Amino acid sequence: MPGPAAGVQLPSGRLMVGAYHGVAYNKSKQGGEAFSFTIYSDDLGANWSWVDGHAYDVGPGAGECQIAPAPNGSLIMRTRTGRHLPPAFAWSNDNGTTWGELVYWTNGMMHADVYQHYIYHSCSRTKPVTCQNISEFGPFGGSNTQGSIARLPGSDLLVTSAPFAPSRANMTLWVSSDSGKSWRIPANGHIYSLYSGYSALVGLNATHAGVLWEVSGDPPVGNPPGSGSPFHLSYTAVKLV
Repeated sequence: MPGPAAGVQLPSGRLMVGAYHGVAYNKSKQGGEAFSFTIYSDDLGANWSWVDGHAYDVGPGAGECQIAPAPNGSLIMRTRTGRHLPPAFAWSNDNGTTWGELVYWTNGMMHADVYQHYIYHSCSRTKPVTCQNISEFGPFGGSNTQGSIARLPGSDLLVTSAPFAPSRANMTLWVSSDSGKSWRIPANGHIYSLYSGYSALVGLNATHAGVLWEVSGDPPVGNPPGSGSPFHLSYTAVKLV
């Protein structure tokens, strides 16, 4: 269960968290590198299980994920996907028993330039190692990073996070007031402009979220630029409405 993701407790008392696994462990689907799924406990964590083996996994191509309760009564899963693919969402209308198909981020859904022309720095995997800059049209490079999702308590607002840049930089938050169908970057949504890695969100109240994220120790002149201080975690509370 990689990634600093939190679980949720349903009104029934059930505890549920997201996880993912390689295709070799999937019993019903083939054709992708990884699948997201949920595990649950009905006895406050003493025992854990999953629904029907892996018959209802989310994927293929899904990975590090987190779930949150949506205002319309569904559960929403936010998942990392494959390289050169944007993050995606999936919804469950039966408390996590089954999940719908992946819905990938688009410019229209996120009200941001998810897809545009980017310069990727690519290096070969064989020796001698050679590197080159590649220009292509696709999702922002930072999208291939674990992200988080949470609901603000006492509110219909969901919040999700990602490094919104051609590489892992510019930690950014989006909010949704329609259970995840559409998103926007709020006025305070750009959290940190330099290197930003994995993140974890928590709803603090009806207007604020807390975000914890990785900050690189790379020098400020790096690519992406770092903080210049040792690698560390940073936290801030953000007013979203």
